[in-house]
This record gives sequence, structure tokens and C-alpha cells, in this order.
Amino acid sequence: MLKIEQQTSPLYDYGKLYGSEYPYNVCYPSTISEVQNLVLEAIRCEHKLRVRGSGHTFNGCTLPRGNEILIRTEKLNWFRYEERGTVTVGCGALVWDIRDLVAEQGFTMPVYNGGWAGPTLGGYINAGGFGKGSLSDEHGGLWENILSITFVDGTGQLHCIDRRDERFKWLFASYGQLGIFVEAKLRLAPRNGLANLLYPLDYDGIVPKRQTEDPRENDHKQGESEEILFWFSLLVRPEAEKVAWNELRAFCLRHTDALTPDGGWAGPTLNGTPIGYHYNIKFLNFMPPLLYSRNEAFLVVGVMCILSIDAVSDNDHVLTIEQDFIALAERNDFELYLQAENIGRNVKYRNYYSADVYAKFCELKKAFDPGMIINSGTFFSAEDA
Repeated sequence: MLKIEQQTSPLYDYGKLYGSEYPYNVCYPSTISEVQNLVLEAIRCEHKLRVRGSGHTFNGCTLPRGNEILIRTEKLNWFRYEERGTVTVGCGALVWDIRDLVAEQGFTMPVYNGGWAGPTLGGYINAGGFGKGSLSDEHGGLWENILSITFVDGTGQLHCIDRRDERFKWLFASYGQLGIFVEAKLRLAPRNGLANLLYPLDYDGIVPKRQTEDPRENDHKQGESEEILFWFSLLVRPEAEKVAWNELRAFCLRHTDALTPDGGWAGPTLNGTPIGYHYNIKFLNFMPPLLYSRNEAFLVVGVMCILSIDAVSDNDHVLTIEQDFIALAERNDFELYLQAENIGRNVKYRNYYSADVYAKFCELKKAFDPGMIINSGTFFSAEDA
């Protein structure tokens, strides 16, 4: 039986706005069967489960509550080269570690995140996943570059869903609601003609940890006060870009007491520096309905800002700023990156999504997690049960 440990201090995530209840119980499965057994044991003991990759979140969605058991996925970090042009990887591996692994064999991941080595593969899928720089402008989102996803549902059943399945598109940006993602088969791009010829068929192992920045720093507060880089993203149609930038600049000016734009390379300037970031997300086959409502290309534009976080109570101030940001989006018919940002705390998902999208997501939740034991309280309410 997999060992369950008790932790006696609170757990945080990247944003440091929330701390977990404690003590809490945590376990580190390293195989798919261990994940399945954990789910079955949780059902038997009437426990709920919380799943955490690297904690690269703002909204506390990976923090254990009540009598939940926390599943940390970092040991789900295997790889297999089993089909040419692909690699199958455990969802607990960091995206950047996977990127570096395949580079050794002459391949690239068409899409991976920018910033830092924050998300695991499972977290990246659950957030939707678009790429740094020009990657998504050429290759689309992460969803266009994954061939199948394997996960354990809330009954302990194992599923492998591939691109031919209508449910596949609903796994992306799904807020961790449909199951515990354990592995995915990724499409690779060869760096040169030799890569495909020298494909290391049947080579497998554990993804090496190479990143000097350890996302484990998300787990704890680093001091009484921390300077945290927050981001505020808008998902917009290309023809609305100018309006979006004007609104973002006005947003920054309304909150100069709290927000200091940092690290931007696009958009209008404040104090001589660009305020934001800009990504083109190419449309190829589909857009995940939970991420973006239209089957067409879109832009992600936004601002990165330094906020000084002194205490969990500072969340009240952040929520006020975010309410203004949500109002900005609503009056312009812009969409929001709810999966990755704290603004979801201020949004009623039932109202945000169309009736058809919300109903379909509820249907899938009831099919895959009828007892609502996985990551409860993050998206669905009791009335959806």
C-alpha cells in the first residue's frame, strides 16, 4: 500500500494568496496502478482527493482542504519512445524537462511554456497550454500537439482518449475536473533529417530533472513579504487587438498604487516601457471549448505586474483589482484565462460559459467523476452534482 504522509505546516502555491488547511495528508504515487488504488481507497474511506503538480497556480486550486488526501504527481515522470515522431511521458514531469529530454535525441516540442520551469505536463494540459514566443503562432496550442491523454477517473477506471474521440478536446483547460492525468503521447518535430532515422525506439526511463529553478519553492512562503509576478490576460479576436491594448493601459493607470508592469515586450508604453505580452494562437483543428469559445485563431494579450504580497489577507485587495479586470473583459466581449489566473475566484462559471458548454462539461464530470471526489470546489457547485 502506498505510504500516506502527514504534513504539519501549510502549503501555498505560486501566488502566495492562499494557504492550505493543515495538517494534511499527502502521497506520491509513482505508477498508474498506485493512482488507481488511491482513488479506490478514497472512495472506500469517503475521502476526497486534491491533485497537485508543481503548484504553478494563483487561485489555491491545488491546496488540500478538510479531510482531502493530496496527490503529488512529481513521481509520475517516466518516458517511452514507442512510436516514431512521438514520446509518451508521465504527466508529473516538468514541461521544460521534457523539452530538454527530447532535444538530446534531435527533436523539439512544438509547443512549450515561456517564463520559467513552472508547470508539469498535467498542469499544462489542465490550463489549456499555449506556447512561448512564436511557437503557437506556427504550431497552434498544446492541444494540437498531443496525440492521446491517459487518466484515472473518479471511479478508479483508466482511460486513454485520443484525437479521434469527441471528448478529447474537453480534456484541455478542464481545471483538473475530469480525472488524474497520468501520461500523454506528444507529437515531436525533428530538428534535422537524421532525427527520424535515429529515433530511439523502445528507449525508456525517468525524465531527468535539469532545471536549476525548482518549482518546489511554490510550496512555502519565502518571507514575510514577497514580490510576486502576476499576469492579467485577455483572449481576443485579432481585429479587437487595438481596443484590448487601450483597455489594458487604462487598467494599469487605474491601479498605479498596486500594479507595476514588469517584463513586457508588447503593447503601449508606460514610463517608456511596453506594458504587456502578446501571443498569436493559430487555429488548426479545434479550440478547446473550455478555453476559447470560437473555432478560430485568437490573440492572448495582457500585462505582467509585480504585486507585493505581505499576507493572505492581501487577497482582498487583489480581488478588487481583478473585479475591475473582469468588468473590462465583459464590456468588450473579451474572454479570460480562468484556468491559470486568480480571476476565476470572481467569476461564476455557469454564467461565464454558454449553456451548451457548461452542460457538456457537467455531463463529462458526472460520467468521469460521479462522486465529485477529484478537486472538488474548484469549478462545480453542489447543485451540479
